[in-house]
Amino acid sequence: MSIRHPRLVITAVALAVALAVAGCGDHDKNHGHDHKAAPATGGKPAAANTNRIPIPAAVRANLGITFATVEFRHVSATRRYPGRFEADADARREYRAPVAGVVELLVKPYQAVTSGTPLAQVSGRAWADLQREWRESRVSTPQSDDVVKAAIASRRTLLTAQIAAAAGLAVDDPRLEALADAAALTIHARSDGVVEAQIAIAGSRVDDGEPLLATLDPRRVRLRASAPQGDLTVFTGNLPVRIVPTVDGWKTALPARLSLGLEADATLRTQDVIAWPTLADGETAPVWARPGVAALLEVQIAGGDGELAIPLAATIRDGLDTIIFRRDPTDPDRVIRLSADLGVNDGTWVELLSGVAKGDQVVVDGIYQLKLSGAGRAELGGHFHADGSFHAEPDEPKETTK
Repeated sequence: MSIRHPRLVITAVALAVALAVAGCGDHDKNHGHDHKAAPATGGKPAAANTNRIPIPAAVRANLGITFATVEFRHVSATRRYPGRFEADADARREYRAPVAGVVELLVKPYQAVTSGTPLAQVSGRAWADLQREWRESRVSTPQSDDVVKAAIASRRTLLTAQIAAAAGLAVDDPRLEALADAAALTIHARSDGVVEAQIAIAGSRVDDGEPLLATLDPRRVRLRASAPQGDLTVFTGNLPVRIVPTVDGWKTALPARLSLGLEADATLRTQDVIAWPTLADGETAPVWARPGVAALLEVQIAGGDGELAIPLAATIRDGLDTIIFRRDPTDPDRVIRLSADLGVNDGTWVELLSGVAKGDQVVVDGIYQLKLSGAGRAELGGHFHADGSFHAEPDEPKETTK
């Protein structure tokens, strides 16, 4: 048999060898049963069994151990619906040619741009005519009467606003003055975004109003999820709503506001549900909240304190037993192997009925390596006490036949 992960096995064996040993505890106390003397071992003291496993900083780094905190959650009252992010209504911005002419592109597809970034230039007779009218409106005419002066000023204001809008600049932007003598009209980005793949061909002739390119701000998203129509009665009132990623959903979540969509499917008996992330000022959405990325809509349908819960990823099967590794509250460089007393789960979180308290930490990443080491496992015919000490059960007397 070949070993695919020798480093993993070596690390696990080293971890098992490095276990700190401890005695069975205070033997003056019987814990509800008698402790009989251990058999003689030739004068050498027997190593005590313990469910405590040392994990110093070096071991945690090598195994990639991470922890999750035990918290109260509404595991039995949480519904999750599959969905995908899509661009919100104000995420996409299209840029069209303000005048007919030859276009030159200043950006490339998938390039990130910010507000004010030059995107393209359009040159030609139409721009030259508009530019000439604008310059003429800026020339003062002292011989004109007040009516003519007012008309010229109004014309100048309209042309300035027209060129500013065509260039994507504010009317008081200092860059506007440079366009008076520019050979081409430069079009600027009006908002942050990423240039889409489909853009005009550089050097081609475009008509007035013809699309040149478009940008999409991937941060402006909404989640479209699909819920069974039987759950329509759930979406009442101001329910706590979160958006969680499909992978490691226990690590991060986005608070959201919820609305029923207008789309439903009578054949599949589903109802579209729309959720918008609610971010604080200056807060940016995580990288997984992008158009086209799958996510889950998490809706809490009941109040109260909930149940003590841990991520389902913090549990692992070991033979017929499901176990967890709780960080020792008295020693952060040690974990305690425990049989998991589990309740209901929602696919991401699972209720723990005993063995932990709020604020305790349990191992998530690195749990498989800890299990593989065999450390902290009770021997056959024995058990651990609540204080972590181990007690071997006496051998059952064998039946004899006459």
